[in-house]
Parts: sequence; structure tokens; C-alpha cells
Amino acid sequence: MNPYKYSIGLGLASGLGLCAISAAGYGGWLYYGSLGILFILLMVSTPILKMQPSFKSLMGSVLIICVLAFAGYLAGNWGRRIYSYRICKSCEPIIQPIEEYRHQYGRYPASLPAVTNMATLQEAAGIEVQQAAFKDRGPDPTDLHKADATFYLTNDYYICLVPVTKTLPASLTSFMRLNVYQRECGSQQWTYEEIAWIIGL
Repeated sequence: MNPYKYSIGLGLASGLGLCAISAAGYGGWLYYGSLGILFILLMVSTPILKMQPSFKSLMGSVLIICVLAFAGYLAGNWGRRIYSYRICKSCEPIIQPIEEYRHQYGRYPASLPAVTNMATLQEAAGIEVQQAAFKDRGPDPTDLHKADATFYLTNDYYICLVPVTKTLPASLTSFMRLNVYQRECGSQQWTYEEIAWIIGL
């Protein structure tokens, strides 16, 4: 078997797998397992050694596998970001009446149901929206994965977070690091941010 053909096939299979994981929202966690992933790729590349290729062919085959795998990861990651940004745009008809509420009453609503026709707006947007609370260190992202968008409201301030990276079960890790799109009161733009916190703090 030609080592290049084998490496292309293995690279495409690896790329498709990493693409699917990233597109599902777990691409950020692949970063922490990058050394393990690289080790696995090298292990599944060992059949190339049995083909007794030259050193140049061996390095070329390994490079093909790594490049195709990394390309799959990037494709899935950007696909996930595009998907999440579309959710951001779907949130805007919900954000507008929150801003109008402040113009009318001089403060932001204490809860989403306090806004007239909020349930109808959410249904029309076609996304699942929830409200969560602030903690001492800012928005509590523990339950971000339970909805497409999460609003944090006070009388003077609000922020909306749309998760890009999904959270892992708390039983697997005590540390969370997520990428989100966020929009704060007074802003017309969504920004791509990274948030990190230790569970229990």
C-alpha cells in the first residue's frame, strides 16, 4: 500500500471526527487533550512503518495526517461559531423590548416574563432562552448549556450570553473554560469572549 494514500485516508477520517466534535461544541476541550490526540494519531500511523518508506515519505505521511486532522478541527470550530452567531441574531428581537422597557420605566425588568409578549417573542425567535443569576464574580455560567441564550438581569444592567463551547459534566472537571458571544446593555455589538471559573467559587 502506498503510504501517502494510507495517510490521506487516515487524515480524512481523523479530520471528520475532530470536525464533528468541534461542531458539537466540544472543540474548546480538544485544546487540553491536544497532546493525547497527537499521540493517538502517531500510534494509528504505525502501519506506515511496515511499508518501509523513506524518512522523507514517513515525515510527509505524518504531516498529511496532522494537517488534515487540524483542518477538520478548524472547520468544525468555525461551523460552531457561525451556528452560535445565528442564535445571537435571533436574540435581537428579544433584546429590543428589554431596552424599550427601560426607556418606559427607567430600569431594566427584573425578569424576562415582566416584558410584554416575551413568551410570544421567544417562540417567534425559535430559540430557547433562560434567565440566570449573577454571582459575586459576575454572571454564573453553570447552566449555560441548558438553553440557546441566557439573560442576566438587574435594574441597572443586563448581559446576554450565547455559548459556543459546551460545558462538561461537573463530575468530570472542577474547572470550566468556555467561549461565548456576549452582548451587554447599551451595546449594539456581539463580542466573542472567553470565560473561566472554578466550580464552587
